[in-house]
Amino acid sequence: MRLAIMPITALALVSSTAVAGTIRGYVIDEAGNRVAGARVQAWHMVSPDQQPVQHPTKLGETTADAHGDFAISVDAAEINRLIASFDHQSGTAAPPFSSIVRIVLRRVQLRPIL
Repeated sequence: MRLAIMPITALALVSSTAVAGTIRGYVIDEAGNRVAGARVQAWHMVSPDQQPVQHPTKLGETTADAHGDFAISVDAAEINRLIASFDHQSGTAAPPFSSIVRIVLRRVQLRPIL
């Protein structure tokens, strides 16, 4: 009985590492300057018209280093959007994430509260 469990455990470990991965990239502002301290989140976004209604799921989060670089470990099969934000700026990136990802921040227009 003990021998039968070991191969299944090994298979489960191999399967889970096959879909996990690290996405690397950097965040810049509109002028092309690297943005240190930008928050980067990995999301699984869903269509708003799905039935039954589903909600977006945050899969991970990290902060860009002093050079604006980031690395985030996620389930590669689930992620379909990276969102970066910093000081009233935001930007997104969509798959494929097979190479270095560049996220460009743009100024967010604040709407007055009526």
